[in-house]
Amino acid sequence: MTLEDLLPKIIDKSLMSKSFDPKKIYDSLLEETGLSNADAHFIMTEVIRFIVQISNKIKVMTSPMIREIVNVTLLKFGYEKERLQYTRIGLPYHDISLLPFNYNITKHVLEEYKNVQDIIKQLEEDK
Repeated sequence: MTLEDLLPKIIDKSLMSKSFDPKKIYDSLLEETGLSNADAHFIMTEVIRFIVQISNKIKVMTSPMIREIVNVTLLKFGYEKERLQYTRIGLPYHDISLLPFNYNITKHVLEEYKNVQDIIKQLEEDK
């Protein structure tokens, strides 16, 4: 049995099923955070281990779900700043359904982005 056999298929934005590509986790960690190659590889490996453990319990896996797992893994190993850098900014599914039709989501997202920047800056100052 190969690693590909153990990993679930991913449903992308167009609702198409595609093969899980662990390298995308590694590449995105390098691009979006300050992790070294070794640390990004370590986090990717830990995420894959977790996904293999739960793959028989889930029917659908999405990119946002993978990002959530990566974020929890970053926290688990003390990468607080990198977790903030890797966070998905936006609104929960349920919250969007409650918004008035003319709500400015872009403004909300930009405010949330600024808040995350401020937290990262505070973490760096506290070092």
